[in-house]
Amino acid sequence: AHNRTEHLLDDLRLVRERLEAPRWLVVGGSWGATLALAHAAFEPQAVAALLLRAVFLPQAGDIEDFFQDTTARAPDAWARFASAVPADHRHDMLAYLAQGLQEPVTGSDADLPRRLAFAWWQWERTLAGGQPLSSAEPQPDRETLDALVDRYRVQSHYLLHRCWLDSPPLLDRLDVLPQVPTLLLHSRDDRICRPEGAQAVHERIAHSQLRWVNGAGHDPSHPAMASAMVAALDSYAAHGHFGSEPMP
Repeated sequence: AHNRTEHLLDDLRLVRERLEAPRWLVVGGSWGATLALAHAAFEPQAVAALLLRAVFLPQAGDIEDFFQDTTARAPDAWARFASAVPADHRHDMLAYLAQGLQEPVTGSDADLPRRLAFAWWQWERTLAGGQPLSSAEPQPDRETLDALVDRYRVQSHYLLHRCWLDSPPLLDRLDVLPQVPTLLLHSRDDRICRPEGAQAVHERIAHSQLRWVNGAGHDPSHPAMASAMVAALDSYAAHGHFGSEPMP
């Protein structure tokens, strides 16, 4: 109930001050990349460099696109995901999921949060990896399902509020970012975080680089993406930049 992006930004500041680190390399993927950008706009003087994988823009269209399969990315997997929600709520999947995950359920619907979390997890994994999961795939154990409920409870809370980064929109906050090495890594076939989002961030940060890591989808452990991340970090450790000309 008392968890929003501004609190995370305060936490980052407190951690940095406790570590006595005046500046640090900020690395993030997906929502972590979003938070990295928000942090850089909040405390530009604290950022030595930015390495952003699969950046997510918390815009209404990007959020709705995940919960409404208008592009028929994976019809069978989408049908399984949608079947977890009553037909009269499928026009606003996120609101129903958030309600079902947030409130304790008793009686015949006691397992509703776990069912919703499992359906969300299956859909997310299908889009992240680019391959549809088998409908016969076994459910995770109860402990794992409960962890997924916790995860998606917080995630739905953030997404319902567009991560508190829409007034002004995150893109409009990027003008104050420091001129430090900034690299975006993104796959053109990412079906969770739109490639257009990475392009838009790149265009707003004039000194940034955008490298396409094709075939990786939204999978941080994909060999191509993992190799790109390691190469970028190695380059920064050795030279202070991500394999480009040093920043002025």
